[in-house]
Amino acid sequence: MPLSALFDGYATPDAAERASILIVDDLPEKLLVFETILADLDQHLVIARSGSEALREVLRQQFAVILMDVNMPGIDGLETARLIRGYRRSAHTPIIFVTAYADELQTAQGYSLGAVDYILSPVIPDVLRSKVRVFVDLFIMQQRLRQQALERIAIARAEAAQRAAEENTRRSIFLAQAGRELADSLDADVAMRRLLALLVPNFAPRALLWLRDAGHGHERVLRCDAPPAAGEPAPFIEGREQMLSEVLYDATRTAIEQMMPPLPHGASAAPHAPPGLRPRPPARRARPARRRAPAPRAAAPRHRQRRRAAAGRGRAHARRPAAGRAASAARLADAGGTGGPRRDRLRERAAVRRAPGRDRRTPPGRGRAA
Repeated sequence: MPLSALFDGYATPDAAERASILIVDDLPEKLLVFETILADLDQHLVIARSGSEALREVLRQQFAVILMDVNMPGIDGLETARLIRGYRRSAHTPIIFVTAYADELQTAQGYSLGAVDYILSPVIPDVLRSKVRVFVDLFIMQQRLRQQALERIAIARAEAAQRAAEENTRRSIFLAQAGRELADSLDADVAMRRLLALLVPNFAPRALLWLRDAGHGHERVLRCDAPPAAGEPAPFIEGREQMLSEVLYDATRTAIEQMMPPLPHGASAAPHAPPGLRPRPPARRARPARRRAPAPRAAAPRHRQRRRAAAGRGRAHARRPAAGRAASAARLADAGGTGGPRRDRLRERAAVRRAPGRDRRTPPGRGRAA
């Protein structure tokens, strides 16, 4: 494919694919000249009269090329170019400097800041128009290539999603048919052959079915190959004697070992379990029922609370020793107070205990005569 065929159609941009051109100059007459020269390109021209306005326009949109005057009040063209290069979206935007004079130092500094060309003023219309047209065509070509890449990515994603949906549909249909075949036949040999007939040749040219009895360690291996010709029955081969059957058997076992999770550290598989299958975990012990906290007792009525308090005071008085009670009665008698019949009896008992020759261990009224 020739290189020119790759760029066919990019030289002349469509009306709907107009690029933006930024013109930066502080002189109105020069801006008018640039607009007149570049009007034949039929592109979108953006005017900026200072470096700060140019920076604002760069932040708003993306440009195909920037025409910038070097000598401007405030922010000059070189400083403006350095700030534009610091912005990621405009880091590769081509900048053409327009100046009345250009020495070697200024030219080297401009190229170091990312300038692609220098044009001396007064400009030649054809030269300026041709240079700007090249950058405009490159910009439009990049936009088209980017759009085509995005479309291809979207198409690839849609095709991948469609293939995944078709594969899921085929898998669902196979599982439904396999379940139906297993439910229709109780003979293991017939069920194995029917299952293999569903796989070959719809899913693969050959398939192997491995049936293992985990309880006794018995196993059966049945292989089915695609029929050699259309209309002929598929051949079934039982056992692992052939090399192909042994290879498929090892591949099946390896696949099962990769799908099953590894055994925990220190655990061992059951003696009759198939390779790669780990035994059923032990049943969990039932957790004991939690004891509920007893419900708080309701507060007793006030008359019961008073009775309990009086009974407690009575028991405390009975536990006091006799000497203590006598001392209390003596203090009451010395104070000369009158407190009713109960206090009178206490005084009498205290007087009897203080009588000379009286045995304090003998209750009053039962003492011996002197």
